Formats: sequence, C-alpha cells, structure tokens
Amino acid sequence: MNRIINEYWQKSWQLAGREAPEELMTLLLKRYAESHRHYHTVEHIRHCLEEAENCRSIQDHPFEIDLALWFHDAIYRPFGSANVLKSARLATSKLQQAGLPDDSIELISTLIKATMHPTDPEDPDARIVSDIDLSILGSDPKTYDRYEINIRREFEPLPEILYLHRRINFLEQLLELESIYHTEYFIRRYEEAAQENLKRTINRFS
Repeated sequence: MNRIINEYWQKSWQLAGREAPEELMTLLLKRYAESHRHYHTVEHIRHCLEEAENCRSIQDHPFEIDLALWFHDAIYRPFGSANVLKSARLATSKLQQAGLPDDSIELISTLIKATMHPTDPEDPDARIVSDIDLSILGSDPKTYDRYEINIRREFEPLPEILYLHRRINFLEQLLELESIYHTEYFIRRYEEAAQENLKRTINRFS
C-alpha cells in the first residue's frame, strides 16, 4: 500500500508540475493511520484518488481536486463536529508552507468543504469531489456492507439504538435528495446501486 499511495502522491503533484513534498505525505499518512479510524483510512483516500483518475475529462482543476481528496479527512474524530472545516484549515496552513499560490489554496479549501454531506455545491469541481467521496455508496453489496461495518466500528462507544437512529437519519437524508450524486458521470455510474444499498441498509437497521 505504501508504494501505491506514494505513486498517487507523486502523480497528484505532477498535475501542477511541482515536486511532491515528502514530509507532507508523511504527516497525512500518520493521520490516516490513527487507531480510531476503520473506514476513514488511507485506503479510502486511495479509492478516492482512483475515482479522480478515472474522471479527469470532466475536471477543471485536477491538481486541486487531488489535493482536496488527500486532505478532506486529515482531521477525523468520530464524534467531532467540525472535522471537515478543521481539515480545510490544516490544508490551508500546510499548503501555504509548501508555497502554493493563494488562489489554488482557496479552491482546495472550497473543495474540501464539499465533503460535508449532504451538500449542494455550486462549483463544478466541488460537485465532483462530493461525488467521489460518496462513490463507496454505489459499490457492490459486499463492499458496501464492509463500509457500514467499518463506520460502525468508528462509532463503537455509541449505544446501538442511538447509532442506528443517527445512521438511518443520515441515509434517509441522502435518499430524499433528487439524486445522491451531482454529476452525470457519477449518476450514470453509481446512482442506481447507491439507492439500492441505502434502502437495503435502512430496512436492515429498522
């Protein structure tokens, strides 16, 4: 995994013609290896980056999309109320130190905030980032069920009845949207499967 994730890190920075700062990757990998994480790990980031690679043709700012995906869960506490905002602030600080221009950093921050679901971002690239982050919902049933198990493990201290209530509420919020995904690319690719996975899970949890 380390070799693969390092290759993704290098390719992300190559999109901007910049040398990849190794110390920054080390910081991110340390965060994604925190013991309380079971879904929000480096594997989730790898999956997001793979999805990003597969839809380059619809992206306006591929470098900023990749960096937003790298940072979007950099700060994650299961019961934290501002994980995404804190991750955006961390990205701003670290990318300023890395010498990125202000307009690029500002866009990355905007893209990170698009992962506060459910949201309806206006920026086209933010819509893509949001869809990438939720692409797991449209995976095959076995992969999706493993995702649900890992999310539950992250909230293990929460009593079962309270967890199920909160989880069902979140999934129902997604189903109440006109569509879970914002872009035609992801709607075609994942919408039907995501709808089926969410409905099946709500029925199981109810």
